[in-house]
Amino acid sequence: MKKLLDVEHTPDGLIRRDFLINGPNGQKQIARETYQDVQPVLDANKRWQNAATQHTRRGSFNYVAEIPRNAVKLYLTLRGINYEAFYKEFVLGESDRAQKILNEMLNDSNFKDFRTNLGRVDMRPRSWV
Repeated sequence: MKKLLDVEHTPDGLIRRDFLINGPNGQKQIARETYQDVQPVLDANKRWQNAATQHTRRGSFNYVAEIPRNAVKLYLTLRGINYEAFYKEFVLGESDRAQKILNEMLNDSNFKDFRTNLGRVDMRPRSWV
């Protein structure tokens, strides 16, 4: 049995659906399914890639990628990294680990369509500069 309990649409395009399911030993459990249509992001990034010039730089900043949250979560999960811990480390700047992971992700060939410019990305952790 799988019964839909709730559907939530977040501002960043995530869709969460909660279900009541029969778990092991017939126990009822709640399962959450999360998905996101990333095609609009991929299309926008392709437009950025096609228009990329030196003029896309803004001072010392460069808009390098647009990556949907679900893609980041999947990347981290496949590497055994907790998303919440990663996010906290990155936002609070508690360590260079999160920025190094992000740098690896941005340069992973599987993520090239999420970059807004072609070529490698060099995001240096705060302690490198």
